[in-house]
Amino acid sequence: MNDHDSPLISVVMPVYNAGEYIQRSVESILSQTMRDFEFIILDDCSSDSSGSIIGDFRDQRIRYVQNERNIGVARTLNKGLSIARGRYIARMDADDFSQPDRFARQFTYMEKHQDIAILGSWVWRFDEKKKFLLRFPTGSDTVHAYILFGNPLAHPTVMMRREALRKAALQYDPDCLAAQDFDLWSRCQECCSMDNIPAPLLGWRHNHSGMTSSRLSQSNAVSMKILTKMLEKLDVAVDGQRLKFHREVGNGSGVGTLEELGGVEEWLEYLLAVNQRKEVFVQQGLLRAAAFVWYRVCLNSSGIGLKVVQKYLRSSLRRWYRPGKEEVCYFLVNAVLKLNRKPTGNVSSLQ
Repeated sequence: MNDHDSPLISVVMPVYNAGEYIQRSVESILSQTMRDFEFIILDDCSSDSSGSIIGDFRDQRIRYVQNERNIGVARTLNKGLSIARGRYIARMDADDFSQPDRFARQFTYMEKHQDIAILGSWVWRFDEKKKFLLRFPTGSDTVHAYILFGNPLAHPTVMMRREALRKAALQYDPDCLAAQDFDLWSRCQECCSMDNIPAPLLGWRHNHSGMTSSRLSQSNAVSMKILTKMLEKLDVAVDGQRLKFHREVGNGSGVGTLEELGGVEEWLEYLLAVNQRKEVFVQQGLLRAAAFVWYRVCLNSSGIGLKVVQKYLRSSLRRWYRPGKEEVCYFLVNAVLKLNRKPTGNVSSLQ
């Protein structure tokens, strides 16, 4: 702890039946190179071994809180925010793991960039067989503009300034049953600067069982509502079909023909032209966000073949996003082999 007996960082981790993975998750936090933190673990009435596993740890930085009844993720997170004492609040999920230098790098960045209130990072998305590098937009203006297309931050990677949240009276919507993070970022956009560190600081577990159909439906509904609100800021009216198309574009979903790819490019250019007049988003930030989306759509459309590479290179959008050498090689290989992969959102590099 620091001289005033208050930690620099409060780690907030909700837990519900995470007994299979929680050991590694907790160990990854306790092994951080930056050690001045409290670790608030909130158990939302787990019925498995989660509680006993947590109880086996003998570290004074752990604050174990058990809910009297199951209240859901959003309310549990708000409970954690309300009891946090740190200057910063770091999120963590019970089935993921943080890299040892995560807190040190995020703390250093935020101390240097006092304007940033919420900071995420890239992640390794992994399962038992492989891992993918998920890149998220970087640069505050780009992150803000990217909300027009989708979620710009990986929730368990974020570190937030507690005072900034308090001043803006920001918390998770207790009535939001899914996509609570995307909902929060869309509201933070009005008053808080956000950014991502362009390095993977967290291992994000891919659960093959996926969401339940009801939770997936709830998540889709929340996302559609947010995207509609963002488009309305531009005075862009869309019907259900166009909204679905817009969301698929934002997810980086691949297409099967050059004509369809041309339709994606036209849509992105249309949004840029509208924003040029309306000045809702910083234009350069929106250019970078749109270029990031354009690259992912082209990558996931590799089944078209080398013509998709030509289409990408001829687009004026490409100069606003420069993929790394590994990304370029991966794109070319996929196009040569015509690997029309299942759309994977912002998966941009396979390791």
